[in-house]
Amino acid sequence: MRKSIGLIAGLVVLMTAHTLLAEWVEDREMNFKINVPRSWQKNILRDGSDKIHVFLSPDQNLAIRIRAFKVARNTGLDLIASLFKTRILGECEQLAFMDAVVNGYSGKIGAYRGMYNGIKVGAGAFFTIQDGIAYIVWSLTPLDKFQSRVKESDAITNTFTLLRDESGSTFTFQSSELGYRIEYPRNWVYTQTKPNIIIFSGAEGTPAYYATVNIQNLASTRMGGRFNTVDDVINHYQGQMLSGASNVTMSKPESFTFESGGKQITGKVFEITYTRDKENFKQLLVIFPRFDQRLFYSFNYTAPVKDYDTYRPIATEMLNTWVIE
Repeated sequence: MRKSIGLIAGLVVLMTAHTLLAEWVEDREMNFKINVPRSWQKNILRDGSDKIHVFLSPDQNLAIRIRAFKVARNTGLDLIASLFKTRILGECEQLAFMDAVVNGYSGKIGAYRGMYNGIKVGAGAFFTIQDGIAYIVWSLTPLDKFQSRVKESDAITNTFTLLRDESGSTFTFQSSELGYRIEYPRNWVYTQTKPNIIIFSGAEGTPAYYATVNIQNLASTRMGGRFNTVDDVINHYQGQMLSGASNVTMSKPESFTFESGGKQITGKVFEITYTRDKENFKQLLVIFPRFDQRLFYSFNYTAPVKDYDTYRPIATEMLNTWVIE
């Protein structure tokens, strides 16, 4: 499979009602953060040396917990998952257990079903060890409500992110010629394919290699370019997709406000799914004009459909660090 140069951007989390009404919960002791709706109950518990964050929806039908604890160097995820199943879930049946990558972190995921505190429930858990700390990020909901709440649960758990350490977990790309700076993960790389195009992705050989963030500077008619409005740029991209891919579906462009360097700019966002070289991809494109209307920027996130939700939070975090200069 050839690496796809994406046309589109990772703002989908920012554009959901969840994120607009959510807040980051940070734990500097255990070195992580997660984005949780403001209306949810939030508590912290201790179980020996384990620290447990408990988040509960207003209707009390969806719970998300993060259990974090320090582990010895030779501790394995299979042991941690087995103890979790035995000591926490008890009577629940394990339906699946497999390798997984969530938000760029390698680990294992498990799916469970059964009785928990007298209620028939469905549960999903992600297990990972990072820098000597084990994390269990898991959700729990009554089984008859599981399917209706799974997207809401995933939207929250997929924001689980490690805090930056003192040496920094990101590099900064900065270009006076392109007129912006942006942070990107240290384990990602970038390529300037044209004078106006920068593409970021996971390094070759890593799971994130086929996830791309593509930033383009597009000249407006004031600079001798072909685009006069944001809609002109959208029409250009839509035409490219219809002629170069199959099974193309596009959402209706929606207005949004992008804030950069203390200034607000109004742009548009839309989503595309398509098939190319027998591979299904999903993209989000965010387009907005520069303050002086001399350029349009497109910030694009693209990934195979199966990986789209995994790396979307990384692209969103990049967008949050983008400063137009």
